[in-house]
Amino acid sequence: MSSQPTAYPYPSTMSVGIAGALTTSSIAKFVMPFAGRIASGAAAVTVAPVGASLLVQVKNASTVMGTYTIVAGASSVSTCAMSATEAYTKFAAGDVLSLTVTQVGSSTAGSNFEATLVVDQYNLDGVGSNEYSLTFRRGAHDGGVLTAANVNTYQENGSSSSAATGTTI
Repeated sequence: MSSQPTAYPYPSTMSVGIAGALTTSSIAKFVMPFAGRIASGAAAVTVAPVGASLLVQVKNASTVMGTYTIVAGASSVSTCAMSATEAYTKFAAGDVLSLTVTQVGSSTAGSNFEATLVVDQYNLDGVGSNEYSLTFRRGAHDGGVLTAANVNTYQENGSSSSAATGTTI
């Protein structure tokens, strides 16, 4: 057993924004402090695009990882359409990712874009942790129910345990 800690197998979220009226030259850049992959995301604007959709690409250098599409008249989108090729959604520690606006609307540009990215961190052995899918539900009592939708293990305090759907934690 290694004494090195591993990254938690739970997704992290990060928020990135572009303030003001958007143009096709609007861009936000950020450096990733760890290796992983973009799993999904959501986005919103304070002023909805009119006449055409707002399109914002998530890029790693010139590779398009995914695209946010906020349709004309809408102020949010609940998903980011990720690349069908998983290799395109991965990044290394130190990679500079960007949100690049490619379309703003035709008669009114969207304004104040805010995106949330769901990011899976890789464990120290380089294996992605995106195979974990955990759901916590609150019932009529304090506490939660852990369900492991895609796998039958979860990590608790650094050790791996079996978890059947409905295991109370």
